[in-house]
Amino acid sequence: PRTEGKVEQIVTIRVEAYAWNCPNHITPRFSQREVSEALAPVHERLARLEEENAVLRAELAARP
Repeated sequence: PRTEGKVEQIVTIRVEAYAWNCPNHITPRFSQREVSEALAPVHERLARLEEENAVLRAELAARP
């Protein structure tokens, strides 16, 4: 969107090189199996909490 503001300063950056494969900036990759194994406890806890939530909702619904 256009504004009525006035440009007061500008910074120009000249990039001479960029290393896509720089080891300091490589995003770790994991296999589907590794992710599934790491998330298994989370999924198990979620299932237990959902069951507990269903029981509590049923108890609340049964109250007069």
